[in-house]
Amino acid sequence: MKMLAQPPTPKRQLLMPGEFDRLIAAARTHCKKNGEQLADYLRFLAFSGAREQEALRIKWDDVDFARKRVTIGADQLSKNWESRTVEFNPQLGTLLRRCAGAVLQKALGCFLRRSAVRVMNTQEAFARA
Repeated sequence: MKMLAQPPTPKRQLLMPGEFDRLIAAARTHCKKNGEQLADYLRFLAFSGAREQEALRIKWDDVDFARKRVTIGADQLSKNWESRTVEFNPQLGTLLRRCAGAVLQKALGCFLRRSAVRVMNTQEAFARA
């Protein structure tokens, strides 16, 4: 039997639906600034499968409501330097339609701006959940 030079990287534990609901509730109640925006950001990550930094770079031009899909990595800055298209699932479509109705600016940055602040708040919300 051959020994591994390093132990394999442990797989990330996925959140159960109840845990995800608690995380969203914690983001909304414990983040004093923009808790609802953080909750929307977390929902976007969960419903789209986007990585944190990919989601921060999504623009409204990347969202195609007519075809019900969003292009992730359109800026070619994704992990493998290629974009991918994600079809809307019911939750993602609902989230994006709600945000589109509420947002006056061009970027999804309504809830995805200031990445350093959001990442810190994501960790805080998760710890409190």
